[in-house]
Amino acid sequence: MNNVWDNAEYVESIRKEWGDGGQVGGHHWAYLRAVAELVRTKQVLDAGCGMGHLLPILRELIPDIDYRGFDKSPHMIRLAKEFFPEDSPRFSEGDIFDMQKFLDCSTVLCLNVLIHQRDIVTPLRQLWLTTADELIITLKLSGKEGGEFLELDRNIGYTEKLPLRWEDKTYIYSMLGSLGNVASVEEFYFDERLSMFRVTRGVKKYGGYKVGWK
Repeated sequence: MNNVWDNAEYVESIRKEWGDGGQVGGHHWAYLRAVAELVRTKQVLDAGCGMGHLLPILRELIPDIDYRGFDKSPHMIRLAKEFFPEDSPRFSEGDIFDMQKFLDCSTVLCLNVLIHQRDIVTPLRQLWLTTADELIITLKLSGKEGGEFLELDRNIGYTEKLPLRWEDKTYIYSMLGSLGNVASVEEFYFDERLSMFRVTRGVKKYGGYKVGWK
């Protein structure tokens, strides 16, 4: 994981952008709401949960939600616990590159995390091993063959490179379809920059994939 998320000052700048607790609004709220509407089970693991903003939105849609969230950044987890003190035990530190302590979760979410990783094969396999029913991820898709990759400068007292990647759609479908025991892959378009994928575990009956709403 990139060190930028371990820097308290940088995380504070993210907090100012997103808002505190349930106060998230605007574009961010619409994005999280769109993801939450794809969830079809009551047990959810939020991998890379950040400050926990998804929890109140999920709870509005699924009042008896069994939610857990983890993040590699201790500063993100600290803020999540501060924002939602009654749900503090639901948040913990964890790593999408090693998810052995999280087993058989009905729905696993991983939002805006893979786009900042230099390697997505390992975390995708880890996420799928943890998934009992459905995996929901968000990715940026590129119109260029092979995708695109940038390293953005983030000044956090020193210059830290933050990966930002756009994936080739054919490659993503191939990778998701090869995870094992995949029944279907659905793509839902949030906006021109971001796609949401819901991968369902089970025996493939019809093959191919379904494309979601725009």
